[in-house]
Amino acid sequence: MGALLLCFGALSFTAVIGKSATYDEPLHVVGGMVHRYAHDFRINPEDPALFGWWASLPHARGDLPLNTSDRFFKRSASDLNLQWVFVVATLFEHDPANAQHFLLVARAMFLIPAIGLGALIAGWAYQIGGGWAAIIAAILFCFDPNFLAHSALVKNDVPLSLMMCLLGFGLWRFGRDGEWHWLALAAAACGIAFNVKFSAVLFGPMLIALLLIRAKLREPWTVGGIPITNWRKRTVIVLIGTLATLIAIFLFTWWSYGFRYAATADGQPLASAPLVRKSVRNGIMNSVSNGQLAGKSPHDLVELEESRVRDGDFAFPVKVDLWMQQHHVLPEGWLFGFLYTYANTLRRAEYLLKEVGYTGWWYYFPLAILFKTPTATLIAALVISPFFLLRWLFTAPVAADKGDTSASALPSAWTIAVLALPPAVYFLAAVSTNLNLGLRHILPIYPYLFVSLGVGAAALLKRFGLPMLLLAALLLVGLLAETISAYPNYILFFNLPSHSLGDGIDLLGDSNLDWGQDLPALAAWQKQNPGEKLYFQYFGTADPRAYGIHFINLTGGWGFARMYDLNLANSGVVAISATNLQGIYLSRDLVAANRIALEGEEPFRVLNGTIYLYHWPPAK
Repeated sequence: MGALLLCFGALSFTAVIGKSATYDEPLHVVGGMVHRYAHDFRINPEDPALFGWWASLPHARGDLPLNTSDRFFKRSASDLNLQWVFVVATLFEHDPANAQHFLLVARAMFLIPAIGLGALIAGWAYQIGGGWAAIIAAILFCFDPNFLAHSALVKNDVPLSLMMCLLGFGLWRFGRDGEWHWLALAAAACGIAFNVKFSAVLFGPMLIALLLIRAKLREPWTVGGIPITNWRKRTVIVLIGTLATLIAIFLFTWWSYGFRYAATADGQPLASAPLVRKSVRNGIMNSVSNGQLAGKSPHDLVELEESRVRDGDFAFPVKVDLWMQQHHVLPEGWLFGFLYTYANTLRRAEYLLKEVGYTGWWYYFPLAILFKTPTATLIAALVISPFFLLRWLFTAPVAADKGDTSASALPSAWTIAVLALPPAVYFLAAVSTNLNLGLRHILPIYPYLFVSLGVGAAALLKRFGLPMLLLAALLLVGLLAETISAYPNYILFFNLPSHSLGDGIDLLGDSNLDWGQDLPALAAWQKQNPGEKLYFQYFGTADPRAYGIHFINLTGGWGFARMYDLNLANSGVVAISATNLQGIYLSRDLVAANRIALEGEEPFRVLNGTIYLYHWPPAK
C-alpha cells in the first residue's frame, strides 16, 4: 500500500514541476502569507483562512515580501478586484526566478492531505471488505488522473475530499462501534472543512441526517458501552452529535481567524454592500434567463434591483449572513467570503459542448463524470453496481463489515447509508447550483465511489474467482494505460470514449482543460523559435515574463500588462489559450474579433492541448 501511495505522490508532484501557476494559485499562496504573517484576511477572502494557512506553512516570513502599505492592498478591502494587482506584483515582480520555487514548495504541502486521503480510502475499504478491497480502492485512487492533477496544486478540492471522507469514516465507526472518539473525529472533520471550502456547509446536514438514520435502524447500537435500545435515547445521541459539530465549527472558525472579528489588521471593514447588490442583480438576471421576467425593459430591471436592495428583499442565505455579521456570530472574514462565494456562484460564465452559458446545466456534472472518469473506473461501476443491487433486492443481507468475509456477505444497511448519503447530497447540491466550472468541484464524491467499488470488486473476486481476477487485471492495465499516457497533462485528461465526441476543447473548459498551466511549454517553443514575434492572448494570472516568455499582449489576454488589439502590424505567431478560444470569459465582440482575424485558420501547433499557435497573418 505504501508503494502505491508513493507512486501516486511521485506522479502527481513531478507532473506539476513543469507547469506554471494555475489561475487561482497566486492568489492562494500570497493570501496565505498575508493571513499568517500580516494577520490580515482581506486577500483571498473567497476561501476560508485555514486553507491559506496550510499553503503558507512551509514558508518563512521573509520568503515573500509583503508590502501591506501598497495602495492596491489597502484599497482591496473596498474593491476586491484590486487584490489581483497586489498578488501578481508580490509573487512575480520582486523575484520572478523565485516565484516558481516558492509555488512548488507550497504545492508539496498539498500532497500530504492527498496521500492521507489515499491511506484513508484503503483503510476504510479494508475494514469493510478485507485486503482485496483495500488494494483495489487504493489503485482506483492512486491512478485516477483527476486526483493526480489536483493533489499537488494549491487548491482546496482535495483537502475537502479528505475531510468529507473523514466525516463518513468517523460516523461509520461511531454507528458501528459506538465509541465517542469516532463521533469527535466526524465533528472535527466538519469544523476543519468549514474552514477549507465554503461548500462544507453541507457537512453538518450530512452528519445530522446520518445520525438520524442510525437512530432509526433496527441494528443493535451500543454507545460508550451502554446499549441504546429505544428511540428517545437514540435521539439524545443525535442531539449530542449535532451540538458537538456546532461547537467544532465555532471553535475552528474563530481559531482560523485569530479569534478576531475584524478581517483586516487596521480595522477597515470589508465592503459587503456591493456583494449584496450583486447577489440581487444576479438573481434578477437568472430570472430573465429563465423567462420569469419576460417583457421587462432594462429600466424596469434597474428599478426592480433598486427596490429589492432598498427593501432588504434578499435571498435567505444573504439575510442569514448579514444577520451573523451584525451580531458577530462568526468572523467577518468568513462571513464576507461566504457572501462573496454565494453572490458569484449565482451567475457565472461556463462552457459545455461548445456552448457558453451563465446559469449552468443540470446535466453538466453527469457529463463531466462521463468525460473525465477513467474508462476502467466507469466499467467497474457498471459491472459491480447492478450485481450488488440485485443481490440486495433478492438476498437476505449478511453484514460483511461485521466480520463475515464470505462470498455471500453483504454490507450492512448502516454501511450502505454512510457510503451513499454524503456523495448523493454533495452531488445533488452541485447539480442544483449554477457553478459549472470543473469536475474538481465534485471530487469529494469519488473517495466514496472508490471504497464502494473496492468492496464490491473484492466480493466478486471471492464469488467468481479466476474470471473476475482476469477482468480486474484487464481493467487495471487499461487504467494504467490511460493514466500513464496522460502524464504530465492530467488537468486536461479526458477518457478514451469521450474522444469520439471531439477534442477536449469541444467538451469542457476552465479547470477541466486550460487553467493557465502551460507557460513553460510556450517558453520552450519560443526558445526553439527565437526569431518569431509572439502575440499572446493568455488565460491566466501568472506572469509569462517570469517564465522567460517575450510577448506582445493582446486584448483579452494577461490582465497586468499593456493591451494591444488584433490589428497586428508585423508578421509573427499568435498564441491563444484554449479558454479564450472557447470564449468563456471574453466579450462576444472580442470572440468575434478573434474569429474574424484568424479567418478560420487552423493552428499549426497546439502546446499540451491548451495553447494554440497560429501563423500571422493568416495564410488565407
